[in-house]
Parts: sequence; C-alpha cells; structure tokens
Amino acid sequence: MASKKFHRKIREVADQVMEEGEEFRSGLAGQGGQGVTAKVGGWSPGTQTARAGAVFAGKMWNALVILGDRNVYLIRTPMLKAYEVKEVVLKAPRRDVPISSAGGTRIQVGDYYVTYTPKMGSQAKDFLAEAGASA
Repeated sequence: MASKKFHRKIREVADQVMEEGEEFRSGLAGQGGQGVTAKVGGWSPGTQTARAGAVFAGKMWNALVILGDRNVYLIRTPMLKAYEVKEVVLKAPRRDVPISSAGGTRIQVGDYYVTYTPKMGSQAKDFLAEAGASA
C-alpha cells in the first residue's frame, strides 16, 4: 500500500502540472516508456536487468501518472528524485487516452507502459478503477 508521504508528494506534483481548477483523482509511480522494452514486466532478475539497461539507455524512465478529473498526465522524473518534474511526456483529455491493465505489474496509458512495484499494487488497482479500467 502506498504511504501517506506518497499521496502527499504526488499531489504536490499534480499541483504543478494540472490545469487551474482541475481536481486530482489518482496517481501512480513506476518506470515508463514506449515500445518493446517498456512491455517487459515481472520482477525476476532477468526482467529487472532488462529494465535497468533500458533506463540507462534512455528507453525507460522514472515516471508518475496523474489522473485529474479532466486530463491524464505522464511525467518523466529525474533519477533518484521521484517527485520532481523533468518533463510532461503526455497531457491529454481522459476521454482521448485509453488506460488499462497491461498484465502483471504494468498499466498502459495510451501508447506508453508504466511498470510499478508489487507494493504499489493496491494503488494501481485504485488508479485503474478511477480511470474506469479493470484491474
């Protein structure tokens, strides 16, 4: 389960990127990316090594997904600074971006995949429910 600190910090990030008057609904932290490498799921030593290589090659990055009442945001965060905004990778109306479970510990947000740790599972389930997707 996500900590109170996580909820407080992700709301602080949301306040930086959301439109004025938009309400925060949910958020999730993980590693984001596009393409084949981003689809690597699971937590075996081999998949962890593959993801680590993808992060260092720039094909995956630390990410926050924020769900507002109007938009969805995918945010790239700096290495070791999970609650700082490096870049807003995706900002789009919720109705235009499909959000779904991608199996295991991954969700799909439009063309992007976000892999989260197993301890964030309940947060991911809540995020998907708020997005109107099935967990």
